[in-house]
Amino acid sequence: MCSHDKQTVGGRIGDSIADGDAHRQDHSSWSRRTFLNRFLVGSAGVSLSVSGRPLQAFGSSPLLKQLEAAETDRILVLVQMAGGNDGLNTVVPYTNDLYYQRRPVLGLAREELLPLNDTFGLHPSLAPLHSFWEEGNMGIVSGVGYPDPNLSPFRSTDIWVSASDSDDVVDTGWLGRYLDLENPEFNQSSPESPLALQIGTSLPMLFQSPVDRMGISFHSVGSFELVAERGAVFDAQAVPDSPAGNQLAFLRNTANQTIRYGKSIRNAFLGASNRVEYPWETYRFADSLATVARCIRGGLGAKIYVVTLPDFDTHVNQAFMQARLLGYLADGVRAFYDDLATDGLDANVLTVSFSEFGRRVEENASRGTDHGAAAPLFVFGPQAKGGIVGEAPDLEDLDNNGNLKHSIDFRSVYTAILGGWFGLPGEDVQAALGGVNTPADILLNPVNTGVIPDDLQPGEATLLPNYPNPAQSYTRIRFELKSAAHVRLQLYDLQGRRVSIVTDRTHAAGRHEVRVNVGDLPSGTYLCRLELPSGSSSRMLQVVR
Repeated sequence: MCSHDKQTVGGRIGDSIADGDAHRQDHSSWSRRTFLNRFLVGSAGVSLSVSGRPLQAFGSSPLLKQLEAAETDRILVLVQMAGGNDGLNTVVPYTNDLYYQRRPVLGLAREELLPLNDTFGLHPSLAPLHSFWEEGNMGIVSGVGYPDPNLSPFRSTDIWVSASDSDDVVDTGWLGRYLDLENPEFNQSSPESPLALQIGTSLPMLFQSPVDRMGISFHSVGSFELVAERGAVFDAQAVPDSPAGNQLAFLRNTANQTIRYGKSIRNAFLGASNRVEYPWETYRFADSLATVARCIRGGLGAKIYVVTLPDFDTHVNQAFMQARLLGYLADGVRAFYDDLATDGLDANVLTVSFSEFGRRVEENASRGTDHGAAAPLFVFGPQAKGGIVGEAPDLEDLDNNGNLKHSIDFRSVYTAILGGWFGLPGEDVQAALGGVNTPADILLNPVNTGVIPDDLQPGEATLLPNYPNPAQSYTRIRFELKSAAHVRLQLYDLQGRRVSIVTDRTHAAGRHEVRVNVGDLPSGTYLCRLELPSGSSSRMLQVVR
């Protein structure tokens, strides 16, 4: 069922059906060198991709097992707008004169915009989604960011993916935190279907644990189709009759054995089809969503999907590039929900966008904008709470770099997803995110808040970031007290077991620092919990070896 009828931009000869004989030989004649260069076979998975877009299927983790056990049909689709989307030209404050003063060239005129309310208008390229807004199936979360924003796209992406503070270097993801404990039975009793899939620019940390990464990715459409057709990627028989051919056959067999979910992928993909036509564009973003829709309809069983639309880093000639990318976003999401709606699958699918940062308020001399901070994100679906959540961006009260200040921490959105959408209890949400966050009001009927009740009054006590974090032999835990109080400071693993009591006595008002030996603790993620008679507060601690 080869359908490589569109040439992938930047692909090699043989990737496309237009390459003729080279393409027909491609599936069966990959060389040993090509195999080694293009695929990574490890103890936990094989790395491939779809149409130049990595596709990762993530298996066993306590978090994902809890989602499976929750007997919920709810599905989350995360859309990464990679590069840093300009929020001010996406959701435009057209009544604010400062917007036009700071952007004499890039500022969008009011008459161009799609009306949202008396203050904001939507970029015209998002027109296919405007009916979502009018029907209440589209929410906008304004001013999303985090304290002390980092303007590096790589570092800021890591912060969003790890759900860490900007001064904490964490190498695990907010959805992969539960991979912290080893699953010795994984190879014997792994689930028949993947519970999470990623299509697009790779975000390996998102499902990464301190111990390992469990995943599978497809490098090309041909690779995906081979799995869908026969539950394997490589033909181990089509190799030369030579020592090198024997080695290649061994490698191909190893790769095929590593793909744990070949049968479920085959059954889901071949058992369903898309019911609307998806637009084609260079980035194949809509194709990614079409693949997700087909997997959902085919009953693959994944709870979480991640897709990526790149190139939002618009330093130069932003107007054209952003308009094109937002058009791709709108067309893809529109087709995706139209497709799912044909058989009622849309009711159980929530789509949330994110970008590592916004852009600076003032345009630059190259008709673009530079790296900024806070920006809006979108929430789509029948269960999304329509309207705008959060405060309007304040174009006067900027930070020291001339960037917008955030009004909603991105981890509040994550809290709403894990607690409100998937229904995880507060202690599990807190463990995944490394602390307590107020859930963003993005859902019509949240299952729960995802927050452990906490009576600690603001300003009464503050648990500060520990340093170093990650830690190898020791870390310093700091906290501040407004007044003298009895303090119990304890460390817990992610199974809720107490591993250490750091202090348990009365401390005077002011700042305190305690040096904690972690050299005897296994590598992993721990919670540092500050407890006072009136309440508690927690932070995440990484121990590495």
